Amino acid sequence: MSIPYREAFLHFERGEYESAKRQAEAALQDETTDATAFGNALLLLANAHAALGEFDSAEATYRTCYDYLEEHLGSGYIGLATVLLDHALLYCHQFPTSNESLIKAAVHHLLRAQRLLENTFGVDR
Repeated sequence: MSIPYREAFLHFERGEYESAKRQAEAALQDETTDATAFGNALLLLANAHAALGEFDSAEATYRTCYDYLEEHLGSGYIGLATVLLDHALLYCHQFPTSNESLIKAAVHHLLRAQRLLENTFGVDR
């Protein structure tokens, strides 16, 4: 992991979301970053946007993150479930002011994450 990503993660954990955003953006500029680390930086950036209430930016970044990881690591990559779950949580944060379409979008992402996890780990019954 790059130093900017580690810094971004620490800032995020301390609730310093603006600093986390800046460091995540710096991590995305690191040319030595592999696909997994790049996806992690995108996800952290999306989560920072969400924590700051920047829902449109968070939405766009979650989509970019998902598409990037799917393209570079495949549709069975387990990290996609994390992106879907965090994306669903974005909609949940908006529920007090949401409409039915946000609730449906959250459920859609949760079900997609469930299918991915079941396909990866099997179903415990």
